[in-house]
Amino acid sequence: MTLEDLICMKRTGSKMIVTEMNVETLEQKRIFEGYETDICDQTEEEFDEFYTANKFRTVINFGAVLDRNGLPAVNIIVYA
Repeated sequence: MTLEDLICMKRTGSKMIVTEMNVETLEQKRIFEGYETDICDQTEEEFDEFYTANKFRTVINFGAVLDRNGLPAVNIIVYA
């Protein structure tokens, strides 16, 4: 599954935390944390840039988590 496929399936208002992982070294690096749209349902510029550059990346794993503020989010891990 690609990141594009997963984003099409999730709710628009869900917070996303996207991490890239190098499977050889198991090193992880956060590449995006935020929302797809703002409170007026307008697409966030930061998300647009991230999505355009990363939509074809392969998803390793995803799941529901609580972020550092205790808010629900979708945690997504992609190949580096």
